[in-house]
Amino acid sequence: MKEIECVINKLKTHKAFGGNNLINEYFIAIVDILGAHLAELLNGILITGFFSEQWMEGLIVPLH
Repeated sequence: MKEIECVINKLKTHKAFGGNNLINEYFIAIVDILGAHLAELLNGILITGFFSEQWMEGLIVPLH
């Protein structure tokens, strides 16, 4: 749980969201509520090695 809190506290605000439409401010605001659930999810991924195919997708936008 401390690792999750540490990472979330390092997130920058006012940045563009990813494909899931979740901005960093959401995670910062709910870390105390959902932090344990996020830790459980991420630990499960590390143990099983399985994660959603959608997490492998990305959008690259070239800037001029």
